[in-house]
Amino acid sequence: MGKVKVFCVTINTDPATIPPAVPGGLCVSGSIVIKLKKPVQVKYLNVQLHGESKCKWNEGSKGNARIYSSIDVLIDLEQELIRSDESSPYVLNQGSHKVPFVFQVQADRHLPSSYACGQYGYGRIVYSLSARMSQFGAICHEKASLIIQVSNPVPLNMALHEQPAVAEDSHTDCCLCCTSGPVIVTANINKSGLAIGSGETLKVELSVDNMKGMEITPKVCLIQMTKFRAQRNYKTLTKAISAEKQLGQPIMPKTRHNRSSYVIGPIPPTVCGNINSTNNILVSYMVTMKGSRFKLLHPIFLGTGQTPYPNSQFRGLSSEPEEDPDVPPMDYDSAMFAPSHPGQPAAVKY
Repeated sequence: MGKVKVFCVTINTDPATIPPAVPGGLCVSGSIVIKLKKPVQVKYLNVQLHGESKCKWNEGSKGNARIYSSIDVLIDLEQELIRSDESSPYVLNQGSHKVPFVFQVQADRHLPSSYACGQYGYGRIVYSLSARMSQFGAICHEKASLIIQVSNPVPLNMALHEQPAVAEDSHTDCCLCCTSGPVIVTANINKSGLAIGSGETLKVELSVDNMKGMEITPKVCLIQMTKFRAQRNYKTLTKAISAEKQLGQPIMPKTRHNRSSYVIGPIPPTVCGNINSTNNILVSYMVTMKGSRFKLLHPIFLGTGQTPYPNSQFRGLSSEPEEDPDVPPMDYDSAMFAPSHPGQPAAVKY
């Protein structure tokens, strides 16, 4: 039997014990918990904060499939908590020990929130804490890791996103000798951005000149577009965020329809904001207005408002480990596309 009974990583959940973050930055503090059956001589004890965005997908038939994958390292910080040499080793005595650590992340890193997309695991943004301890005279190292949930607010630029927007499109698909005219669509949108979970709504007013020889039924919807990039190839997933709404009566041929109003929202808090700070995952939102002969897209920015989350908000993980945890530390690479770690993950907020 080994000398180490428990070796695990925890983060602080008590607001009174969390150091203040740098303005606009991120603070992650916690402890490495060690329970020993016998004294050990520690060669080194390290802790690492790591975050990456990773995407992976297959294309082609079963016999000729090609795998595209990409990893973008967002943050990789390491601290050496204990270091000693064999002539003067650092001794941890029998019993329980807590070795504290603090990571201060500057605001200019612009870290995106934790994110997962795709039923088949096309891409994730994952953050983890890992600890490693080496002992003099021991062949194996002690290792432990913890997946943490980072919630980074995406602030809205009120001067920009509160401004109304106008989108216009014209579509003609007949020959020069045809008497049928184009379809001209004009959309007036009351703002260019929405705060997630705020109860705000988006108002879209649609005007359609239907000069064609067939009726048109416009539909309006808010969609999420997620683009993955790997090895100069792209994969795009589209998902409806709001229910598709359509005009009650079709617009008849050679007629003009003015000012049909559509309300989109509110946006539930489970929806993530725009993500544009990674090299391989991009999340954006579009108001799509379409009919049988036209399609009009206009970008909408989804954020979390002006007020950032307090640095002191954490949830979901006790600062004390189990007496004898039976679950081995999760392998980081497999955790990227595996279900969440058992139990509610810890959260780190700006």
